Amino acid sequence: MTNHILELYRLIHQVLNRLAIPAHWTNFTTMLLLVITVVLFSILFQKIANKMVWLILNKADTQLHTAFFRAILKYRVVQWVILLFTITVIENLIPFIFLDYPDFVFFSQHLLDITIIYVSLKLLLVCLYALSEILRQRDEFTTLPFNSYLQVIKIILLCVGILFAFSILTNRSLWSVVTALGAISAILMLIFKDSIMGFVGSVQITTNDLIRIGDWITVSQYNANGIVKDITLTSVKIMNYDNTLTSVPTYSLASGAFQNWRTMQESGCRRFNRTMILVSRDIRFLNDTDLEKYKTIGGVSDYLTQFRQQQQNNLAINDGRMISPFQVTNFDIFMAYARWYLKHHLAIDSSQTILVRQLDITSTGIKIEILAFTRTTNGIEYESILAEVMNHLLASVSFFDIRIYEINGKVD
Repeated sequence: MTNHILELYRLIHQVLNRLAIPAHWTNFTTMLLLVITVVLFSILFQKIANKMVWLILNKADTQLHTAFFRAILKYRVVQWVILLFTITVIENLIPFIFLDYPDFVFFSQHLLDITIIYVSLKLLLVCLYALSEILRQRDEFTTLPFNSYLQVIKIILLCVGILFAFSILTNRSLWSVVTALGAISAILMLIFKDSIMGFVGSVQITTNDLIRIGDWITVSQYNANGIVKDITLTSVKIMNYDNTLTSVPTYSLASGAFQNWRTMQESGCRRFNRTMILVSRDIRFLNDTDLEKYKTIGGVSDYLTQFRQQQQNNLAINDGRMISPFQVTNFDIFMAYARWYLKHHLAIDSSQTILVRQLDITSTGIKIEILAFTRTTNGIEYESILAEVMNHLLASVSFFDIRIYEINGKVD
């Protein structure tokens, strides 16, 4: 290549000398024609090479239908490789193009060195973008915050590029440039405070696996309740269930409190916890007639069997007094039925905790807490099951001569 440039240089010189053009104009015209020739050949080479590569890759993608070729085409990886090759060749030709203008050689080579740094970093970045595009197609990588990783890498590459460019422009070693920047690190930290905090928060979130794309999270501080759509260096985008988008700073999630429902979704069951307030005046002991009536209700018979066994074991205490320590109440029977109902409900996971218990007695009545786990994590199905369970239990209390407390209701 260099020999061809030298031959072209001599040929142009000979032609211009025969035309009796002055020497200084001959040198300038030769340099200008060489620049135009190199630029035209570079553009022509770029066009032909890019077209050929595009045809080859497009044909391969059509036949193979792989994510690899689609990513290479989408981010124009090969085009950046061709551009880097072209600029590198031009830089090697600079001393021969400006043979009569040595001062231009230094300036042009420095300019091309900076261009090569930019193109090299850009090539590395598009390769990483293409790689992330390929990995996104795999199920095991769909939840990874690739945008956050790429933004971190982009900042690192930008800093490296600036350091190399500054080193070339000042004609100083890279180490001396880094040492000089250390003196103004406090100013740089102040300028890039948000980016640094976001970087630290992003690293904490990803390394500790606090959040993944697709997670359902709740951040009460920002009134955010929805699905994580994107994780970047500075923010986490959450699509709320009312279709609004909330952007939460990354570092605030790493340092603050939020609720992640991922483990609930992975377990396949979701807890519900509800209370009902029963009228305290309705609680009473049951006689034999009542017990016979309630015995046919699911779960009550087993409860009464256990209760009578307990009575037999404590006959010494039950000495015919008006009030026995082992008399059963209608509240006991209702709670036994509620446990049986939850345990045998097809939508309730019986392998998980099922709890029906009495809470503190208040001025409004007796609070009964009901806790269980549904077999689904789907929000619509969950709410439907919860409504069905609570409606059934609320309606069934009247069978046990118990009333639900109503603040505006009148209890005789």
